[in-house]
Amino acid sequence: MRENPATRLRIALGEGDRRELGRSTQVAREVLDNPLMLPDLLECLLESNETVVSHAAHAVMQIGAAEPLLFQQFVDRLISILERPRQWEVGEQVPKVLAELALTEAQADRLTSILIKQIDDRSTIAAACALSVLKRLADRSLADPEIADEAIEKARQSSRKALAARARQL
Repeated sequence: MRENPATRLRIALGEGDRRELGRSTQVAREVLDNPLMLPDLLECLLESNETVVSHAAHAVMQIGAAEPLLFQQFVDRLISILERPRQWEVGEQVPKVLAELALTEAQADRLTSILIKQIDDRSTIAAACALSVLKRLADRSLADPEIADEAIEKARQSSRKALAARARQL
């Protein structure tokens, strides 16, 4: 009996250490070769296995860097994933993909709201990413530049050194 593609993805993404890329690059290449697997990959972002989620987030980012438009039809799904409580890797990687897609005003508003909340996230990495993506959205006229500037200024005053440094770069 052949293993279904979704199960195969979960198994591949579950291998290795969460803090490393594992087989995420291999999975990204496989999904790029067969974009019909993209919904299965997105479901892996909601798994209970933290390693699967981490590696899936990295695969999503790699696919988004190579072929961001593959995600265009999944904008609402990606935003919904971000709205849920999640691992920091999802908060770090998924906004980078969304920042490069065509967004409706409603989608951009939802994403902006999520990013503003994420700046206060416990994970400094996710917070810094949110700040960068918020700036990118403002540069693309998808978010109010004043909101982005206020968030950057607030982050400059942060006691979290990495977040303050990112804010100074922006």
